[in-house]
Amino acid sequence: MLTGWVIPDDIVDMTASAKLGAEASRDAVHGRLLEAAREAGFDPDQRGGQVEVARACGIPQAQMHRYITNKAGMSPETLVRVAIGLQVRPGWLAFGEPPMKLSTSVEPGTDPAHLLELALSSIRNERR
Repeated sequence: MLTGWVIPDDIVDMTASAKLGAEASRDAVHGRLLEAAREAGFDPDQRGGQVEVARACGIPQAQMHRYITNKAGMSPETLVRVAIGLQVRPGWLAFGEPPMKLSTSVEPGTDPAHLLELALSSIRNERR
């Protein structure tokens, strides 16, 4: 055990604020997840609806249940996978950036890394 160490109050406050910010972000993503699921025709409040959402997103049902009940946050890759499955923009699901819907339909199960590479390739080509 360390003795004689004192953590300044401003560091404690910053840590608490960062944690609160992360929780607020997770809460916001959770709200948008529920909205997107309902918009896609699923009922996330029912177990059957959660199973359907999980299947559409290519995520295990138990994990989707944790997202839908806000007991876990999503990794960026999972967030992209969920966005694709629900046909919403990852930027909208993550940050609420409009528009909500994808401009073109993307096949559920599409590898998020592949989509990211396509997007980066498109950006590189526009800059030439």
